[in-house]
Amino acid sequence: MARPESKPKTPVAARLREVRRSLGDPDREVIAQAVGVSKSTLASYERGESEPLASVLRAYNEKFGVNPTWLVLGAGDMFAVPPTRMERDALEPAFMKRLAGIVNRIHREAGIRLRPEDVASETTSFYNELARRVDDLSDHEEVEVVLKQVEHLLKKRLSEAVASPGTGKRSA
Repeated sequence: MARPESKPKTPVAARLREVRRSLGDPDREVIAQAVGVSKSTLASYERGESEPLASVLRAYNEKFGVNPTWLVLGAGDMFAVPPTRMERDALEPAFMKRLAGIVNRIHREAGIRLRPEDVASETTSFYNELARRVDDLSDHEEVEVVLKQVEHLLKKRLSEAVASPGTGKRSA
């Protein structure tokens, strides 16, 4: 059994904990990995022993939609993206299946064997890149245009990986 968490020493630390709880209280490791820090660093932030870097605040915003002004100052809403938009932009299984097909095809064309267990992570990365570049995921025309750009970026990344030894990309 895990020991109880100590009381946060700073308001920022308390808000960081509040974010994690509002996200369903996942293990710190999950949040830490998403924002690009170690579990112990995140624990230090949540206890108030150290302050998060600007890059970490940005990652909270990009990965979870956390309002940086709320996180630092306590002003405004916790989430920069209203829940109604989050619900509207919920992932559609058919769209994700299509993206997985694109990811598989591009890997196959590059001569890279994509293990079945890696399809989900590669597809998620592909989707995240698409979502960063599209203003409104419900705008199908914009999605189709940007999808071609993201496909091109993936092809380029894979061709560079194939050309560079030690990348872990295996030919089919």
